[in-house]
Parts: sequence; C-alpha cells; structure tokens
Amino acid sequence: MEVGKTIQRELTPEQKHVYRITVAANQYVSVRIEQQGLDVALVLAAPGGQQVLELDSPNGRNGPEEIQAALTDAGEYTLEVRANEKGAPAGRYTATLTAVRDATADDFKSFRATRDFIEARQLIQKRGAVSVRLALTKLAEAEQLRVELGDKRGQIEAIIHTGIAYQVLGEQKTAIETYQRGIPLAKEAGAVGNEATIYNNLGFIYYRVDDFQNALFYMRLCVDTLLQAGKEEDTALTLGNIGTTYTTLNEPEKAIDYFSRAQVIARKYKLRNLEAHNTKDLGAVYASLGDHQRALAMQLEALPVMRQTRDAAGVQSCLGHIANAYFALGDDQNALEYFGQALKNSVEWKLSLEQASTYRGIGRVYDRQGDLPKAIDNFKTALGLFARMESPRLTAGVHRVLAETEFKAGQYVEAEENMRKAIELIESVRSRISTQELRTSFFSKASRDIYESQISLLMGLHKRAPEKGYDREAFAASEKARARSLLELLAVARADIRQGVDKDLLDRERGLRTKLGEKAGLLSRLVLARAADDRVAVAKSDYTKTEEELQQLEAQIRKASPRYAALMQSQTVSVAEAQALLDKDSALLEYSLGKDRSFLWVITSDSTQVLELPKRSEIDQAARNVYELLTARNRSIKFETVAEKKVRVAKADTELLQATSLLSRMVLAPAGKALTKKRVLIVPDGGLYYVPFAILPAATPQSAKGQPLVLNHEVANLPSASALAIMRKELAGRVPAPRTIAIFADPVFDREDERYQSLAAKKNSISPAPGLVAKNRGVQAEEFTDLTRAASDAGGENAGANLGRLPFTRKEAEGIAAIASAQQSKSLLDFSARRGTALDPELSQYRIIHFATHSFISSAHPEVSGIVLSLIDEKGDDRDGFLRAADVYNLKLPADLIVLSGCRTGLGKEIRGEGLVGMTQSFMYAGAARVMVSLWDVQDEATAELMKRFYRGLLTEKLSPAAALRAAQVSMTHDKRWSSPYYWAGFTLQGEPR
Repeated sequence: MEVGKTIQRELTPEQKHVYRITVAANQYVSVRIEQQGLDVALVLAAPGGQQVLELDSPNGRNGPEEIQAALTDAGEYTLEVRANEKGAPAGRYTATLTAVRDATADDFKSFRATRDFIEARQLIQKRGAVSVRLALTKLAEAEQLRVELGDKRGQIEAIIHTGIAYQVLGEQKTAIETYQRGIPLAKEAGAVGNEATIYNNLGFIYYRVDDFQNALFYMRLCVDTLLQAGKEEDTALTLGNIGTTYTTLNEPEKAIDYFSRAQVIARKYKLRNLEAHNTKDLGAVYASLGDHQRALAMQLEALPVMRQTRDAAGVQSCLGHIANAYFALGDDQNALEYFGQALKNSVEWKLSLEQASTYRGIGRVYDRQGDLPKAIDNFKTALGLFARMESPRLTAGVHRVLAETEFKAGQYVEAEENMRKAIELIESVRSRISTQELRTSFFSKASRDIYESQISLLMGLHKRAPEKGYDREAFAASEKARARSLLELLAVARADIRQGVDKDLLDRERGLRTKLGEKAGLLSRLVLARAADDRVAVAKSDYTKTEEELQQLEAQIRKASPRYAALMQSQTVSVAEAQALLDKDSALLEYSLGKDRSFLWVITSDSTQVLELPKRSEIDQAARNVYELLTARNRSIKFETVAEKKVRVAKADTELLQATSLLSRMVLAPAGKALTKKRVLIVPDGGLYYVPFAILPAATPQSAKGQPLVLNHEVANLPSASALAIMRKELAGRVPAPRTIAIFADPVFDREDERYQSLAAKKNSISPAPGLVAKNRGVQAEEFTDLTRAASDAGGENAGANLGRLPFTRKEAEGIAAIASAQQSKSLLDFSARRGTALDPELSQYRIIHFATHSFISSAHPEVSGIVLSLIDEKGDDRDGFLRAADVYNLKLPADLIVLSGCRTGLGKEIRGEGLVGMTQSFMYAGAARVMVSLWDVQDEATAELMKRFYRGLLTEKLSPAAALRAAQVSMTHDKRWSSPYYWAGFTLQGEPR
C-alpha cells in the first residue's frame, strides 16, 4: 500500500484480501477502511507473522474501521481484510494508507490503549468470571491512557465496554453507574453512535432487572438519538428490544408494531441477523397469544440464520422458544430434545440466564409427565441461577411452578413458602412501575397467573385442613388479583398527588394532554370516515407516540409526588371486612376462574362459603354461548333475507333458556341459600363479564322454574369488594350535587341532518330540501325498530357507515325531562349535545348525568372508542364530538349516577384481573358512585322505553338505582313487544348497589 492512495474493491464472505505495508523502526501507521454494505474485520501482522492487532468496530456494514499502530520493529507488515458475516451478501470497501511517519510518545501511548481495549473485548467474549475481571483491569488502563491523551471518543469506548463487562458479570447496578458516566462525555464529544449505544445498553439492563419503565425510556431515547443523526439502519436493534419489552408487559399489539418497524428496516438494509431476530421475537408474541404452531414455524425459520451468522445468544434463544412451543403443543419428546440442545449450548457459551430458563422448561416437562422429583430438582437448579441475576419476575415464575409441583408431591409447607415468595417478588416488580397503563398490562399476565396459582394452592390446603382459614386467605388473594389498577386509580383520584410537584412538569403535562386530545380527535375522525389505511396508520402512530410521552411524564410526576407511594399500597379487604360492607338483605358472589378449576365465594353479613366450580374454559364457553344467543338480532349475515333472519332469531330465543339454565347450574345454583337475599352483588371474572346475571334462572324457593334472577332480586356488578370499600369511604362524606339531572341526547352528526339543513336554508333564505324534512318528520316508529345505538366497529366492512340520527334518543330525553322538574334538570339536545359541554365543570352540579347517543366501539383502535356527541356546529364546521375514556379521567364528576344509554358502553379492552376496562372505570375515577352501561348493541326504541320506566322508578317512586332498574326490566318482561331479554337485559348497574 502507498500513502494517500485509495483502493476500492468488492469482497464476498468467502474471501480475504491481504495488503503489504513497509515501515521503518519506531514508525506510526494509519490505515482507514470505509465499509460499504459489508462488515469487515482487520488483522495487522508483524514481519514474522505474529498478530499485532485485530480490529472489528461495532459500526456494522457501513462506516470506518481504522488501524492506528505505533510499531517498534522495521519490516514488511501485512494487513488482512476479511468479511465478518458468514452468509452475508457481497459488499465493497475502500482502503487508504493515510500515514506512515515517525511515532511520537503519544502514538505509543495510544497504541498501548488500543491493544488493551482490543484484548479486553476478546476476554469479555470468553464470558468467564476470571477473564472478564482481567478485561476490566485492561479497560481501566485503556481509559486512563485515553484521558491522558485527551481522547474523549476513545475514553467513551472504554467506558461502554466496562459497562458490558459488568453486565456479563451480573453486576447490573455497577454497569448502570458506568454507562451514566459515559453519557455527558458522549454528548460533549458529539459521539452520537456511542451515546445511542449507551442508551440501548441501559434499556437492556433495566429490562433484565424488570424495571420496564426505565427500559422503555432509554430504548426510545436511543431510537430518537439515532433518527436525529440520520442513522435509521442502527435503530432496528433497539426497536426490536422495545418490542420484546412490550411482549413481556403483555402488550402484543404494541410489540408486533415495533417488531414490524424493525423488520422493515432490517430488510431495507439487508441485516439478515436482525431480520432473523425479529422473526424469532415475533414468534414469541404469537406464542403469548396462544398461536403456538405459528410461533414454532417462525422459530424454525430464524434458527438456521442465527447459526450461519454465528450468533450464539440468538441460537440459544431460538432453541428455547422451539422447545417451549413443542411443550405447549403437547410434544414432550421434541420439547426435551430441544431443551437438551439449549442446555448444552448455554453451558458451553456461559449464558446463565438462558441456562436457568432451560432448567425451568425441563422441569415443566417432567412435571407434566409425573416425574415430580426430577421436576423439583430442575426447578431448584433454575431458581439458584435466576436468584443471582436480579430478575425478580423470572425468579417469581420459578417459585410458582416449584410450589405447584411441591404441592402435588405432598410437600405442603415448602409449597406454601415458595408461593409466598413468588407473590412477594412479583409485587416488587409491579411496585417499580409508576406508569398506570404498564402496571395494568404487566399485572394482567405475570401477576394474575401467580395469584391464580396461589388461590388454587390455598384452596387445596383448605381441603386438607378446613379449620386453618386457608379459604379466607384465598379470598384475600382473589381480591388482590382483581381490579388492582382501578383500586389505585380510585385512591389517586381522591388525593391531590400533584401537590408539591414541580410546576414545569405540570405545565408539560397539560400541554401533552391537549396535544393528545388533538391527536385522538384526528384519529377518531379518520377511523369513522374510513380514511385510507396509510393515513390512519400515520395518525395512530402520532397518537401512540404522544401517549407514550404523556405516560412517561405522568410517571415522573408520580415519582415526584410525596403522596403517591403510600397510595399505591392499595388496601384490599378481608372476608370479615367484606361482610361488614353488606346489609342483611345482600349477598356477594365473587368469582375466580382458573385453568383447572374455579371458585365462588358466597358472602353475606353473617356467613361465608367457598365453592368449587368448573374450569375457566367450560364457564367461558357457556357464557359465550349465552351472549351469542342474546345478541343474535345484532348479527348481520351476508345475503340473509328478512324471513331467514326471523327464523334464526326465533331459534336463538328458544335456545336461550337452555343456555342460561346450563350457565346458571355452573355458576349461580351452587350459591344456594344466599339467593334468598333481596340484593345480589356480582364480582365476575373472565367470560362472566359479558353476561347479565339478571337473566340467569334462579333456583330458589321464591322463583318458579326458569324464572330469571331479576324477577325477585336486585342485581348489581362490582369490580371487587375492595373497590366498594373505597367508594363507600368516599361517599360517606359527600354532599349531594344541588341539581337532579343533565341529559345529553340526539346530537347532530353530519351536514345531511335536517337540523343543519334547516339552519343553512334560513341563512340562505331558501327552503330546506323537502325530502330531508319529510324523512325526519314523517317517519313512523316501526321503521326504526332495527336502529341500534352504535357506530360499526372500525374493523368491519361497514365501518363508519351507520352513524345516523337516533330518533328515540330525543323522545327518551323528553320523557326523562318530563319526570324530573324543569328547575332541577337540563336537556342538552341537537348542537348543544357537544363534547365541550360534557367537559364543562358545571356538570358536577348534577346528581345524574344521562347520555343517550351512539357509542363508537373500535376493536382495531380502542383508544378512540367512546361516546359520540355532535360532530358539527351550527355553522357546519367540524367539531371533535368524541367523548373518550381518556377525557373522562380528567373530569371531577361526583355524580350519584352516570347512565350511558348507548351500545356496548359497558364493554372495553378485556384485561385479566381488571375486567372490561373502558368508560365505566373512567367515570368511577372521575367520582361517579354508579354507572349504568350496556353489554351489547341496544335497540333504539326499546332503550327509550326502558329508560322511561327506569326514571319513573328512580325519580317518581324514589327507588334506588338498582331497584329502579329491576322494576323497569321486570315491567318490560310483561310487555309482549319487549319481552325478549335482548330488549331489556343489556343494561347493568356497576358500582354502589344501594
């Protein structure tokens, strides 16, 4: 090579190029390689063939590789350039001998630092404790030399690898401190790539120690830093890490989104290894969703690429996932085969975490095969490894399966102790997460599974020793396993956690809330209008990014709040405390559905009974069957005639009694004598959230055969007994609002509406279109019998097409207003039924708030679901008319009752342990004592009739909300036109039952 002369060549993975450089004694040599689509490694050898230096910087396939060497011996040195990726496509590079000159003292010092650094990297790769400790010594020497030279970039590289060494040793706290030391240096030096690497590595550590909130914070910071520097290619790895974090947090939709984004970048830049990682990790998401065949196919697709690219950790991860997939599919032989390969590799490559996971997997196979001693041995080995890794989540999981196996083996004391440790550990993880959404999603999987196991174990112990009170402990566990996020939200809502928090944080929060509302409004309009997929995708991405920013900021506010930590220690009630909540006329039925068996606690003011029920899958299937029969009228079948639909609906009505009777035998009949109480309070679980218990046949002395529960009982639903305790405490000192009721009804949705047409006609001095006037004014009631109060789900083929006017909502509002006194009520109709009025603090002056309008439920975009109010104003200008759950959370609304007289207003995102999270929880958080909601698409005219009867009982006869709902529903059963449960059973009362 000649100084200053650039050589450009193509290189395939099978090739290596060798160059010769002649130097005199004590000379400095500098060679710069520019990689162009191929990751290369460099080896500099002395005249005698001894290796002087081997270099492969973490620049990937593009960017520089540079050797700078101070050489004492004269002679002809060789420089070898070889591809560093087996199986990668051919690429190009340029090579330039930039300098050959006499070496200075600083040159020798720099070269010594470089050699120390490279040797340290090689020692770290061996992963042994002794070699990594030696690497730390060399890195400390290299960093000191870089400080003396004033070489900040070299110092940062040494710091980064020091952090990596501490990660390998499992000393995560020291690794975090090391990386934090490098951030200001990287910023000062403008070393964007190094800064991003630090953020990524910090995110990875926080993920490993189960601090998911900080993990996401640093991972996002890494991606933002790289994008700002125009380094899109380098974001693929971290986007995949974010996806993995969301998989662990049980947020599959977000996980798939991030993996898909990473995959697009990996394919764009031909990053085969990262593409394989994304395939593998997407497989893990599908496994979490129960699609194990698809998961297995994706793991088997990724494995050969991992092997070709010599990715030891990737191979190990694939083997573990493949083994788990075979286990889930019931193939123990293949599961043990792949676990065996994984164990051999993890020991050979010193991958402690993966080794522990493998022992846990092997233990699960032996447990299923009935070889309990082997299962216990493997679980204990896994436990010992996990315990050294500062991962309470993974350790908790092993304590749980060990406890279950010990119970089967008759080791009851050990089983109880291990389950207790599992609960303590998983609660410690949850307590670290101050973002409410992440706490909820994490609890719905990891924590809920452990609590479910604890309940089953305690009830097993109760069978053996009924006198020891294990059944009461199981009830306490059931309470801790449900509605935890709602309990915490209710506690936060009743305390000013923002007191004492920095004003700048609060100002930023207000700004982000406004911004999020604007993003949500845009997304709502696009979804409703069935805009092009790419526009919706961009709007949703903008919304999600703003939502994540707000969640992160709210987490900072909570951490800064002196009151927040105490509020998060949510107090759940005991059996005795639950009994104290009940009067002599009430019975509490609390359900806990489990994989192998379910349980029902039947609690009255003076008795407690716990009953074993069928497993979750059987109850869920029976509940789903009831729901499908109840909602047969709402099902639209392509090409079905009116006559065919009538036959199908009649058949469904006939089969409904049989279906409800079956479900009642499973979940209601066992309650026995408790059903003699006037008031039945239901704490549902699983598929039971979708069932109105009022329709289930009650096998009680005062009920004739097949008579629904509602004929003789008031029925109300509760999130949990603990939630009722918190609400009672709040309501005890509450002064009722001065006015009776505010009614929102009959909003204006589009410019085709007669009301807007009339205004426009008057303004322009012309008559409104006769056809429009005649359509809205002269229509007969029977023409509207099939109208329901829901916009189509955004995922359906008719999405957004049926947001028509609901004529009976106006009659409903007028009927309610006629019952309530004019001075004590306020009707907000037409253009006045708008979102701004619903958000007005004046609404807190009313004891009852009634919304009679469309709901908009989107399974594809749950963040925009809500109540639809007027979408245009009197001038015809568009307005955000969507009242979303996020809006309601920001209200102060201490109402006695909220009525959401629309379709499916009681539904939402189903989260294990929380139930159906949606508008009900948001109104309770805002201060409502009770919320009346619907479970399906309710018919417009029937709903108006039901509400008229409900308010007659509530306002005229002075009945309680639960009693008024029961009276209205019973009266509908006696009316031939409305006797089908479809017309009256859809509405349920949630919250305070009295």
